[in-house]
Amino acid sequence: MNDLSIQARITEAVSAEQFRNGMRNLAGAVNIITTAKGDHSAGLTATAVMSISAEPARVMVCINKDVYAHSLIEEGGCICINTLSADQIEQAQVFAGMRKDIAAADRFNVGAWNHAADKAPVLEGALLNLECKVSEIIPASSHSMIICDVLDIHYCEQADKSALIYFDCNFANLQPSIN
Repeated sequence: MNDLSIQARITEAVSAEQFRNGMRNLAGAVNIITTAKGDHSAGLTATAVMSISAEPARVMVCINKDVYAHSLIEEGGCICINTLSADQIEQAQVFAGMRKDIAAADRFNVGAWNHAADKAPVLEGALLNLECKVSEIIPASSHSMIICDVLDIHYCEQADKSALIYFDCNFANLQPSIN
């Protein structure tokens, strides 16, 4: 069976609405993906982030091709994956475009951000910051799979931390269980 016939079966298997409804049951860590090129910075809220390997340290993010950040990532070649703590819900909402009172250009005024020349902005207080260089961009329907090499990492070592997750179209917090 060739790839085209497999694709046809997959396309016919579920509708976009069924897929979206089903994916609401997949809880995911909430991240703000940031990028920069020259004086321009952009960011977006995303859950489609995954580890690829530890040696070398490599990750992948999936980003819609139609968002401004995508074109800036292509031009600048750098991103920062900022994995949010439960108390950073406001930043998640702002970068998801849920706060219509805050223009895209003003998003980095919400929260404490470190900006360095030609580096993606880093959110202070995040559970994890992965500063990355883009190594490959793979088109995939409406999105791109962006494979990145991790250049620097910062993470929270507090015992009482909690993560912001997205589940069933809502933000929630997740705390480690007590052993």
